[in-house]
Amino acid sequence: MGTVPDAHFNTVLVDLSKLPSLALFMLKALFKNMPARATKHSELVFARPAALDFQSEGEYRQLTGVRRLTITKSERYLTVIKP
Repeated sequence: MGTVPDAHFNTVLVDLSKLPSLALFMLKALFKNMPARATKHSELVFARPAALDFQSEGEYRQLTGVRRLTITKSERYLTVIKP
């Protein structure tokens, strides 16, 4: 384990639920710089409890009844080596 040197990360909030906005986002990501701001945390607050699906490295989990999602950069990182 080691320490992460900077707690900031770039974030942008975009509604990608419609095809035109998704296509525009993808084109900007490919051909331009994405306008983002440096932050130490992001927080999403839902008007009513939501179900969120998470998937990472083959693992899947659904969380239900989520009212708030806080995203921060980890203070320490973990290196996992699979054989």
